[in-house]
Amino acid sequence: MELYRIVCHKVEDVFIKMLTRKQNQQEIKQKVETFRNQKAIEKELKKKESKTRLA
Repeated sequence: MELYRIVCHKVEDVFIKMLTRKQNQQEIKQKVETFRNQKAIEKELKKKESKTRLA
């Protein structure tokens, strides 16, 4: 599953670079990393909530 995520992120990065060529690349990269981290945290919280509901 980790390999799948790595490949998906690489593909996303390529599309983002293509779509944001004339913008500040470092700023865009920071926004993408923040978004990905936020989604990962939300996913972990949902897993914990699900486990507590089952218990």
